[in-house]
Amino acid sequence: MTIKTGRFFSSLAWAIALCVIYIPRSSAQKYNFTRFGIENGLNQSQAVKITQDSRSYIWISTFDGINLYDGKNFTTLPNEPGSSANFSTTVYAAKDSSMWIGNFNHISRYYKGHYKSYYVKDGKPGWVYKLTVDGNGSVWATANAYLYKLKNDKLERVTITAPTDTIIGMAVNNHGVFYASVYKKGIYYFESGQWHSANINTGPNKSDMIRGIAFDPSDDSKMYLASDVRLYQVKNGVMTPFLTAYLKGDNFHIFSLLAEKGSLWIGSSKGAYLWRNNQIEHFTEQNGFTNYSVLDIYRDKDGNVWLGSDGDGVYKYDEDGFLIYDQSSGLTGPVMAIDKDRQGNTRIGTLGSGSFIINGNGQAKRYLTPSDAAFNKTVYAIYTDSKGITWLGNDRRGLWKKSTTRYEQIWPAT
Repeated sequence: MTIKTGRFFSSLAWAIALCVIYIPRSSAQKYNFTRFGIENGLNQSQAVKITQDSRSYIWISTFDGINLYDGKNFTTLPNEPGSSANFSTTVYAAKDSSMWIGNFNHISRYYKGHYKSYYVKDGKPGWVYKLTVDGNGSVWATANAYLYKLKNDKLERVTITAPTDTIIGMAVNNHGVFYASVYKKGIYYFESGQWHSANINTGPNKSDMIRGIAFDPSDDSKMYLASDVRLYQVKNGVMTPFLTAYLKGDNFHIFSLLAEKGSLWIGSSKGAYLWRNNQIEHFTEQNGFTNYSVLDIYRDKDGNVWLGSDGDGVYKYDEDGFLIYDQSSGLTGPVMAIDKDRQGNTRIGTLGSGSFIINGNGQAKRYLTPSDAAFNKTVYAIYTDSKGITWLGNDRRGLWKKSTTRYEQIWPAT
């Protein structure tokens, strides 16, 4: 029998380098989150909204004003002249390099160091909690569950179906078209100067107040809607509950959505969730994130995901960073060898604890049973060949080959 030894023995070299990496911990696999709090220069720990301007600076709206992050330092935007409060409810970066900021009873445009304010023309005074700019450059905002549009230097009240419409959720789709949700009446969009129904079959879910709207950038027929406690997927005009087995529990609430190509981020009262490849990951304090509510999620131009928390600052997630697997994942013993099979599963050899496989949920499952002679042996090398056969080399027990259900000892022969 001929064995290709190049990769086999390179695994041994890696084993020597990796054996010092593993340190047992009491929490689950760790993701590569970087936290920014007051000690880093953020002026307040409740991050309501995050956006990025044309210079790639990150802007963060907090309960004590707007923070600007240039990649190294935080600075606080000067207060708007005449403003009675520092609290800004939202911030949005427009394509013309101006920043739109939500305040009490008005919005402000900040451009080249100067503010210009636009007040609500009609309606009861209240905080502007959401604002956005559509593909035509029109500015939209919500306050007191009413919809407003910037026109003639005023925020003018907009009626979609009736003056009593309750409107909280709004978003702009992949083509710049503005959408809004009308309580108990459905989703509408504004195009060619007119309102049109999105013709979504809501089934029994029409009574839910939709607060969040997100569009899949790779599929125009797919969108996501979120009420306070439920998430829905809309596919080809049909609205159905989505991820209900995961998004639940006492005092569970949904605060933010970020839809991307084939994936969806969900900010909740119980940390953040990421749905991709038909699997869901839950980010909490146990795996390097936070247990605080996630009020906003934003992906910057460099591919980092920013998550604003309600009291624990801002987190940046680098998906190209490291994952840490430890005892709570089921892994025991220092790591000596790593390989990936043809199915994409990660196989790990350890010092004195045999071999493991990491499944899609990040859990380590031992591949040898106590009846196997190499159960508690050191695995120096793991290699999966071109035929998908996994080979294992360990101390004092030689070479093993993985069969359908277990490893078989190849040399020395038993």
